[in-house]
Amino acid sequence: MGEYENILGGAQIMIKERDDEISDAFDAPAEIKPWLTTLVEDMWALGSSPDVVVEILEPLGLPPDETHVLDLGCGKGAVCVALARDLGFRATGVDLSVPFLDEARRKAAEYGVAGLCEFKQDDLIRFVGQARDYDIAVLISLGAILGGFDQTVGSMRKAIKKGGYIIIDDGFLTSAPKLIRRHYRHYAPHEKTLGLLASHGDTIVTERIYTDEEKRAINDFYIESISRKAGEIVQENPSLEEPLVRYIEGQKEECEVIDEYITGAMWLIKKG
Repeated sequence: MGEYENILGGAQIMIKERDDEISDAFDAPAEIKPWLTTLVEDMWALGSSPDVVVEILEPLGLPPDETHVLDLGCGKGAVCVALARDLGFRATGVDLSVPFLDEARRKAAEYGVAGLCEFKQDDLIRFVGQARDYDIAVLISLGAILGGFDQTVGSMRKAIKKGGYIIIDDGFLTSAPKLIRRHYRHYAPHEKTLGLLASHGDTIVTERIYTDEEKRAINDFYIESISRKAGEIVQENPSLEEPLVRYIEGQKEECEVIDEYITGAMWLIKKG
């Protein structure tokens, strides 16, 4: 799994959606909403796979310092820090969560790349609509927050230069024609997904498909981590035991759905 903890697929944490929708995005009961940040306290890479992003971009040989990356929904900044530290890229991360952005800045300083990383509090949908002239735009494990795959690419490509790159980390259906389930309606079979990703005349340069072993390891890590933090929360707040147990069981079910129906993948797309 590499140096960074990765969260993918059914373990997607859509915490980077609009702040007033955070409880809904987590499928979390309202009473545990104040504790969602605590539940993911032990995870730096929220919804992201920083080592895989580096793996995909490194062969391009893009110039350090001159290459500027936009990470939409950056969470705690794991992707930005990885690209700055390993490839020397400048990185701008956008997220709504102040605690996450504070942690991102601490991590950038810890890894000696604070001068290459900038973190902004903003709604990623609003921000991407105004962003221009980035070399790379990244959207990791945020599902259909910008719409279907074709709409997502259409929004992101406006933020990058001609010949620039888009990275999307999501997945495709492997054992069902479609899923009528919250957060999963945008998924399609593999060939249709590729067609949607390239529907604006862009080129899919790289497709990195996650193995079943990677997927299970990621989901297991996620469930283990939030279960451990839930136990700590319940020790101090016994009244939260029932909603926390219910939430974790729901997350386990989501992981099972992903394991059965969806294959995770990361795509590198070059703007035409």
